[in-house]
Amino acid sequence: MKLEFPEVVFFYECLNDTLSMEEFEQWIQNDKVLESRLHPDLYIELISYNYKSRDAKKFIREKIQKWFDWQSFEKWRTINLLERILSGEIELVKATRKLKTIYDEQLETTQKPLISQELAIGYESLMDSVPLEDEYFLWNAEQLKKEIEPIELYRNSMLELVQLELTELINPALKKSRIEAESIKVGVPYQERKIGQAINKLNNTKIKYQTTVFIEQYKGTVIGLLFTIGSFFATWSIVVPIVSVFPASALFFFIFRNKSADFLLSNSIVALSIIFILTVLFYFWRIYTDVKKHYFITTRSISIFLLIQFFIVHPIGYFYYLSNDLNSASDAQAIFGVVESFPISSLAFVLLGVLIDLMRLMIGSRSK
Repeated sequence: MKLEFPEVVFFYECLNDTLSMEEFEQWIQNDKVLESRLHPDLYIELISYNYKSRDAKKFIREKIQKWFDWQSFEKWRTINLLERILSGEIELVKATRKLKTIYDEQLETTQKPLISQELAIGYESLMDSVPLEDEYFLWNAEQLKKEIEPIELYRNSMLELVQLELTELINPALKKSRIEAESIKVGVPYQERKIGQAINKLNNTKIKYQTTVFIEQYKGTVIGLLFTIGSFFATWSIVVPIVSVFPASALFFFIFRNKSADFLLSNSIVALSIIFILTVLFYFWRIYTDVKKHYFITTRSISIFLLIQFFIVHPIGYFYYLSNDLNSASDAQAIFGVVESFPISSLAFVLLGVLIDLMRLMIGSRSK
């Protein structure tokens, strides 16, 4: 025997966490007409139960399943959630997670969720990495702006779908009419076509967003790779390789102008290697402190760092190349040896980019 009476909403609200267990117990104890409305067995169970028990919610769930219409409860809490989302009472990111939860629970208990896959799973997957509002303090303003971009990107389409599904859940006849109208198109059944359209739409949007996220997450590697590829192609210009080694060559040839070629090259390599290590350590220390403070490591910052290394790693490669052929080092044509060393030293940029990303990700994961 399934019972129906207005006060059933108290059971629903208790199970839905909108009514505390203490408030539910007070209602059971204080409602004078409740005994006449409920089945005697149910009333005795309710009035005698210890609501301070950790299994109190499980007890309420069992009573609803046994004495009331469980499908009515699912419909009530789904409508309640959709209305709270539309009113702005629940923030959008938290809403996607609640929709996913209610969908999974209904799939398990009734095998027929009352909301669509697109609304329940699609938007949750699109915003699964977006922080909740109470986590905003963990991010600086610039980084937070990037993190919450998906909210505004998907807000309108999600709220439109929430409104549509809420309207059709309250008035099932509207959904039936829409299905019949859209089914006029011959060839593809409505559900198959609708699911296909939703999946394609979400997949296209998700691919664009994930591409942006990937580039942002691994931008050190991406920028380093661009420097490496650019250097490879620039090798054949001859001018760019010469420009890359000219400042260091002019400086050390001036400093060691009265020294032998072997002395000049070996000491230049040592000096440039020290400069390389110090600049890398300094930049990585900056990354460490900025990421710990949730500051944003900008594309500009990485590009400037790699540009500085452009005038360090190429001379190191060039001087090392000459040190293996001291005869050519004293030749007037030695400057053109940079064409041989330039492609090899270009690999340093992608390696530095990978190290930058590894450091950002490792420190970032530990600081969250």
